[in-house]
Amino acid sequence: MRTLKTIPWLYLLLFLLAALLRLNLAWKNPEANDPHLEVTEIILNTGKLPQAPNCWECFQPKLYHAGLAALFRLFQAQDLPSQTRLANLASALAGVATLGLLWQALARQKNQTWLGLLAFALTALNPKLIAIHAQATNDSLVILFSSLALLSFARFLEEEKPVWFGLTLLSVTLAISSKTNGIVTFGVLLLLILLRIWRSAPAQRTRQEAYALAYLVIIPALLLANPLNQYLLNFREYGSPFLLNISRQPLPAWNTLTENTARPGILTLQDGFFTFKLPSLLQHPRIENPVQGEYPEHRTSLWTQLYGRAHSLHFDNWPLAWSTQDEAQFPFLRAIYLLALLPTALLLWGLAILLWRLLQDSPSSLPQGMWGLALAGYLAFVAFYALTYRDFSVMKAIFLFPALPALPLAFMAGMQSLPPLGQR
Repeated sequence: MRTLKTIPWLYLLLFLLAALLRLNLAWKNPEANDPHLEVTEIILNTGKLPQAPNCWECFQPKLYHAGLAALFRLFQAQDLPSQTRLANLASALAGVATLGLLWQALARQKNQTWLGLLAFALTALNPKLIAIHAQATNDSLVILFSSLALLSFARFLEEEKPVWFGLTLLSVTLAISSKTNGIVTFGVLLLLILLRIWRSAPAQRTRQEAYALAYLVIIPALLLANPLNQYLLNFREYGSPFLLNISRQPLPAWNTLTENTARPGILTLQDGFFTFKLPSLLQHPRIENPVQGEYPEHRTSLWTQLYGRAHSLHFDNWPLAWSTQDEAQFPFLRAIYLLALLPTALLLWGLAILLWRLLQDSPSSLPQGMWGLALAGYLAFVAFYALTYRDFSVMKAIFLFPALPALPLAFMAGMQSLPPLGQR
């Protein structure tokens, strides 16, 4: 019993360690995956919101960039190093807030002790999550607001209090205003709302339909009314509310090789979506992008790319300040890829369990199954993204993180299916 009383303290220690790692890296880090500060610089210099053609990341919604501009003015950050550090620290604080939400969500789980602590540790100390939380990008914001939306809706399913539904509406809106892929969270929650109506008793159906109508009206209205999103402007000027800085590619054949871009990703459906190239990953433990045609085999396998990117900070070999030609860490990376097989398998097994629960018509099916649907939704988004643009750079593990609470919960579901280990 005394051992169980130490678990809250261990949660606190893990939280503090994870927060310290983020803040320390944010203070020292000079670069990010993409040049988001360029957007903010245009806002500062012109006082106007740039449009998609004006810079590489100018297609993004501008909530994050306008917020940074206000932050720079407040702290009088005028040179690039101080702006970078301030932007990194803002991302790190958003990451710390996300970890706080995750901690509280896991602490509320019934019948979990050491298992919840292990799931929290694996998530909070994930190197890719720490890395993105220490960069000047809009990813930390969309992860925070999407996680808050999912957790708020989970509370709404349990208690059906309007305050949780209202927080869900606000969080979804902020997620999509931070980064367009937050729309996946909107779609996941819409499916859950519709499923709830379908399973409701006739006497309750009118109230559930009112919630669905509010969801379908309020969020789009807020998104379109917010000029920082530029969705109406994009539709009027460019024919689509959602833009990107790379071009769509023709769909690949099943098994006929077609190289498509200067940086080929998905070459065939079979190779891209139905392979896991562990031997190639162990032979080449990080991404290499030399002369076209000389890249490792695993670069064209979506699931191998996601696996490598999710478990190693060095696999991406990017940004430039983070990359290295040193191969001394290769044995360590290979060990990580082998050791990560078991927890990854348990997470995927847990995902299958949660999706199965979603199909069961019981009172607990939606609150539990929604996490499987959230994770499956973002996996489908990454797959669709890779299929549509076929560039290996879009195969990013960080695109799964807006469903962050689903990762430890799926892992726990997988562990709990293996008694007695899952009950400890």
